[in-house]
Amino acid sequence: MEEIKFLNNNLEEERQESIKELLRLLEEKPVSNEVFATRRFMISVMYAVKSIKERKTREEQIRQARLMPKILKKTEQNVIPEAAVEEAMPVLEIPEIGIPEPIELEVEEKPAEIKTKQEYGLIMSLNQTLAKAVVDLEIGKQKYQLIEPNIDSRVLLKTIDILGGKIKKDASILKNDKLLMKAVEKACKKYKIEFNNNYFENVKYYLYRDYLYFGRIDPLMWDKNISKIVCDGINRAVIVLFNNKKIETNIVFNSCEEVNNLLFKFAKLSNKVFNAASPILDTVINNFRVEATFGLEEISSRFSMTRVNK
Repeated sequence: MEEIKFLNNNLEEERQESIKELLRLLEEKPVSNEVFATRRFMISVMYAVKSIKERKTREEQIRQARLMPKILKKTEQNVIPEAAVEEAMPVLEIPEIGIPEPIELEVEEKPAEIKTKQEYGLIMSLNQTLAKAVVDLEIGKQKYQLIEPNIDSRVLLKTIDILGGKIKKDASILKNDKLLMKAVEKACKKYKIEFNNNYFENVKYYLYRDYLYFGRIDPLMWDKNISKIVCDGINRAVIVLFNNKKIETNIVFNSCEEVNNLLFKFAKLSNKVFNAASPILDTVINNFRVEATFGLEEISSRFSMTRVNK
């Protein structure tokens, strides 16, 4: 086998240069026999070291060259044919990629916001809202306002005058729309007020409220949010318990006669006596328990109404 040669051996070149430099130094000056002997000894050692290292290197290269065919053969034996590799590999079922379904995230529900201001209808006709509630629950501004139709009071009084004593005898005549419409139209004409269906419904609202139903507090009785109505006397705002909040309304009774007329109606409907001789009234009217005291001298009549069935 041919000796394996390397294209570049930097270590060998460095050794050669070192030997040449040493020989040059020794040849520059005359030396004694002892020095000359030393020179020859050093050169011999250098060549011996060089021969030993070159022999070991050459022996290692030869050994690697002899082993190479066996390594190659073993490697070839370990190569797995491509077909075998394909057979050995497990077949993976790859799911089809589509549009992912939306993920429903569980969002913590926020508590419902409490509206500080509300507005809703209480009494309505076929064409319009006749009475509505505007409630403000903001601290410091709590108020329950009843909004009713805007009409000329002269038209209302003239309509009552035209109908005469018929209303007092039997208030149910107000349900006769033809009769009522003629009276309202005549009153509007007298005061040069435009008459139309909406205005007629507005006047009719007040006639029904005061003669067929319960006057100023009647709309409050239609509001399911109200559980209690309290009147502590004349010229004082009526108080309501609105969703367990005690707030004032814009309703005020201006005379004892107005309060008493309402309480007399309650007593009549429940077949009870209510006057100075029997000053206590306790009855149930339209799902409200009515408790009232009759006014004496400068103290006006008072009442409270508590809803008993919502």
